[in-house]
Amino acid sequence: MCFCLNHPNQFKAILLKTTVMKTKSLPFIIALVFITNLSFGQEALEKHQIADRANEYNLNPPPAEIVVPLSEIANYGSERSNLLYSNGPFITEEGVGFNGGDVSVVQNTSLGMTTWGFGVQKGSDRRIADDFVVDSEWTIESIKLFGYQTKVFDGISTFTGAYLQIWDGSPDDPGSNVIWGDLSTNRMTSTSFTNIFRVLESDDPETANTRAIMEIVCETPGLVLNPGTYWIDFSLDGSATSGPWHPPITIIGQNTTGNALQYTTSSGWGAVLDQGSFTPQGATFEIYGPSDPVPVPLSGYTTYLVFIFIVGFLLIRYRRIF
Repeated sequence: MCFCLNHPNQFKAILLKTTVMKTKSLPFIIALVFITNLSFGQEALEKHQIADRANEYNLNPPPAEIVVPLSEIANYGSERSNLLYSNGPFITEEGVGFNGGDVSVVQNTSLGMTTWGFGVQKGSDRRIADDFVVDSEWTIESIKLFGYQTKVFDGISTFTGAYLQIWDGSPDDPGSNVIWGDLSTNRMTSTSFTNIFRVLESDDPETANTRAIMEIVCETPGLVLNPGTYWIDFSLDGSATSGPWHPPITIIGQNTTGNALQYTTSSGWGAVLDQGSFTPQGATFEIYGPSDPVPVPLSGYTTYLVFIFIVGFLLIRYRRIF
C-alpha cells in the first residue's frame, strides 16, 4: 500500500486511525508519534541554529551583507539561557529612538542629571562594582554586562574584552575577598547591539545615535554560589577611542537608583554618583544559569533509516495491519 502525504500531521492521523481500528496496539501508536514528532524537534533545533549563526555574524560580520537581522542578534543570549537575576532596568521608553530603537534617558531637564555613563576602562583600571543577592544555590553559566563607546552608530559592537570577579562582600571592605574570577582573564564570549541608545532628555531621540548600548556576554565556568550577598566587580575593553562607558540603572522620575561603587587608581573605591544631581546610581547587569536542554533530533538520513526499520519490523509482526 502506498502513502503519498504532504504533511506529518496528515500521516500521523491516518496511521493512528488505522492502527487503533485494526490492532489496538499501544506500542505501534507510540512508535508513530515518536517518528512524526522528530520533524518538530528538527524545526526547534533549526531555530537555535539560526540564533547560533546570528551570534557568529555579530563576532565575524561579513563585509558586504547582513545575514541575520540585528533584532535577532540582540535577543540571542536571553533566548538560550535561564535568567537568574537582573540588577535593574535602563530602558525608559521603547520604539522612539533612532531607527525605531529603544532609549535610556539621562533626565537632565526634569531631574538635573548629567552623567551619560561611568568609566569602566580596562586600560585605565577603572571598574564598577555592585551587589546582588543569591536566594538559593546558583550555578552561574554567564553574566551579561552593558556598555557603550561614543561613536556614530553602525550596528557593530566595538567591545573586545570583559574582565570580572566576584567578591563575598563589598570590595571597599578590607575584610572582603575575591572568591571567583580575576582582572586579567578576558571572559567575553559574545557582544551585540541591544537596540537601546543612551540619550539626553533634551535630545531628539530619533536622531541621537552616538551612544548605542551593547551587551557583553561573559562565560563563568565553575561559578557556583550559595545563598548570600555578593558583589560583582568588572571592567571592559573596546576598539573605539571613547570609553568604554557603563550605563547605570535608569528609572523615570528617580534620581537615586542603587549603591554601585567605582574604582579609580587615584581615589580607590567610591560611590557612583551622577555628576548633576550627586545622587547614587546602580549598575546594570544580568546573571544567567543553565538553560533547558534543546531537543536534538536525529539527522535526516538517520531518521529515515529508523523509520524504515520500525515500519518494516511492524509489518512483519502485524502482517494484517494494512
